[in-house]
Amino acid sequence: MSSLPTLRDKKRYIAFEITSEQTIARQEIGEETLNSICSLFGDTGASEINFGLISYDGRYGIIRCARDRTTETRAALACINKIRGSRVSI
Repeated sequence: MSSLPTLRDKKRYIAFEITSEQTIARQEIGEETLNSICSLFGDTGASEINFGLISYDGRYGIIRCARDRTTETRAALACINKIRGSRVSI
């Protein structure tokens, strides 16, 4: 008797660097990324991307997403240009 394949979604991790005039808090980058994903792909697309901010230290961070949605996640990161009125580059 063989075992059933796992039903977990496969994940990919994306490392990023933020260049900003001010320091950006972890909560702010998480909210802004989720807002960017929702505005580009809607609520359904956001649920398929399965976004999660794994770590962030003020300049570098790691984001988790679905394996087949890495290009969409990278596009959402590229669309972020302001956080709290401060210009940022990711």
